[in-house]
Amino acid sequence: MLKKILIFIVFVFLLTSCFDSENFEKTNNTASPLLKKFVQTDFEMDIPNSWEVLKSNNEIFPKPAYWEIVFDAKSTKAKDGFYRNILVLKQELQDKNIDSLEYMTSNYIWAKKNYFYIKKIEEQNVKIDNKKTKLYVFEARYSEDTPIAKFLQTWLICDNGYAYLITLALEKNNKNIDRYKWILGSFKCKNSSK
Repeated sequence: MLKKILIFIVFVFLLTSCFDSENFEKTNNTASPLLKKFVQTDFEMDIPNSWEVLKSNNEIFPKPAYWEIVFDAKSTKAKDGFYRNILVLKQELQDKNIDSLEYMTSNYIWAKKNYFYIKKIEEQNVKIDNKKTKLYVFEARYSEDTPIAKFLQTWLICDNGYAYLITLALEKNNKNIDRYKWILGSFKCKNSSK
C-alpha cells in the first residue's frame, strides 16, 4: 500500500511539473516546445513561450547611459509579486579588439555601482556562442523602494562591433536558477554589418 501511495505521489508530481508554463529544460541541445525563439537583426535567443515581448521598451525603462535597449520580455504571471524578465542592452565598442571575458570583467565592477544593494552569489566561466565570458548570479535592488531580486547576467561581444549585456531577473527566493542559465546561453550573434 505504501508503495502504491509513493508511486501515485511521484506520478502526480511529474504530471504537474509537465504543465508548469515555465518548466522548460534543454535536452539533446534542443529547446523544449515550451520555448520560443526571438530573432532580431543582430541576435537570436530562446525565451519561455508564456513570456510576452514588450514592444515599447524605451518608453517603459529609462534610457541607460551609453546603452540601447534592444530586447525585453517578461512573464505574464507574477511569482511572489515579481514578474520574471529579461533585458538585452547593446553598446557600440570603442575597442574592437577586446574579447567578451575582458569586457565582462571590467564592466562588472562598473555595473555594481548601479545598485543600491548587491550581493554576489555565484560567478562562472562560460561559453556563449563559442565565446568565453562570465555568468554572474547575484541578489540586488535598485533603491530602497524596490524589492531584492535575483539576477543572472552576462556580457557578450559579437563580431559586429557591439557588446551585449544580457540580464535575467527572477524573484529573490527562486531556487531553480539552473534552468534559466541556459536561456542566456541560447544567445547567438548574427554578426550583421551594423
